[in-house]
Amino acid sequence: MNANKTIFMKYGTLLLITLQTTILVLTLRYSRKNSSPDEAYFNSTAVLFSEFVKFLICIVVIIYSDSIRGLYYVLRDEVFGKPKELSKILLPAFLYTVQNNLLFLALTNLDAATYQVLILLIFWHFSK
Repeated sequence: MNANKTIFMKYGTLLLITLQTTILVLTLRYSRKNSSPDEAYFNSTAVLFSEFVKFLICIVVIIYSDSIRGLYYVLRDEVFGKPKELSKILLPAFLYTVQNNLLFLALTNLDAATYQVLILLIFWHFSK
């Protein structure tokens, strides 16, 4: 793969994931603010759908950068071919699921701008 395509893929993927996360926060806040308790949806369903969108973006990026055959080899070799490595991500994946469900709780009680500022302060504090 040439250098321009690699740079495009790297920053294009970053842009897509950033856009998806921003849209998630804004639509989640809007849907929580404008719905009655009778119309509320399950947090877990929204978290699952959000992760499914990210999964599809990753699949498209792999297919674009290689091919469908390349996708098969990546899944076979990197995901299912390394069970020890896969087991190492189970705890972080669980904690990420808890974090996403807490995101719903936070955005139910905070406006989106306050949430974004607080989350940036938390990340900045713990990155020191």
